[in-house]
Amino acid sequence: MINKIREIEFINKISDLYFKKANNKGTVIQVFYDSVDYTVKNKKITKPAYVYLPFGYNKNHHHIKYNILYLMHGWSMQVIFLTVKKEI
Repeated sequence: MINKIREIEFINKISDLYFKKANNKGTVIQVFYDSVDYTVKNKKITKPAYVYLPFGYNKNHHHIKYNILYLMHGWSMQVIFLTVKKEI
């Protein structure tokens, strides 16, 4: 798949380092939050969310600031749709 990605013409060349496997990988954890099922009036539900924690993350180190990227699926989608690998 990486070779197929490299075949695509880009406006700006992507560094080969982007395609190198990371030595220091983070972890993904699942958390749950309360929400509402918008198809049923006032029905309370619990939904999953996945959080990527960078390599070396420690919840006790409050002084370290991390960048945040929110990636949200649409109303009719499920979180699994964001993680399915497709051929390019």
